Amino acid sequence: MACGALLVGAIITAATGFLIAVLDPKENAILLALMVGLGRFGATVSYDAEIQYAAEIIPTSVRGQAVSNIHVIGLASSSLAFYVIYLAQYYKPLPSIFISVLMFLGALLCLTLPETLHQKLPETLADGERFAMNESCLYFPCLHKRRESLTEHEDRKSEP
Repeated sequence: MACGALLVGAIITAATGFLIAVLDPKENAILLALMVGLGRFGATVSYDAEIQYAAEIIPTSVRGQAVSNIHVIGLASSSLAFYVIYLAQYYKPLPSIFISVLMFLGALLCLTLPETLHQKLPETLADGERFAMNESCLYFPCLHKRRESLTEHEDRKSEP
């Protein structure tokens, strides 16, 4: 979900930068405001999905510290975000281009995260080191044929 939201947000933000370069902002203020709002919505959805990834992937023993570090980095980035708008002094669509590049990079990095569906989530640091050890990078479980039905999986999961 985070990858898709980042990718869609990046495309919308890049399109906004293109529209800023081509269209007159005074005549198309509503369209540009709508595009900026949609791009921001994509970034917000992806941030919320990333926090869910953190809760699943980070081992229980260090999860509190790790999530705190994630929030500190997020707040630091938010405080620096106000300076991105000043890039428009050099080239009008540069803030949108800068943000869309960051969102594309974030979407690519999301593809490297391990799959957590039907997996035992790590509780200790040793579990975290072994988690997704044999999983390849850029793993897309939705593209693979299902080898077993979901009901069989649920039956086995409930057995002791």
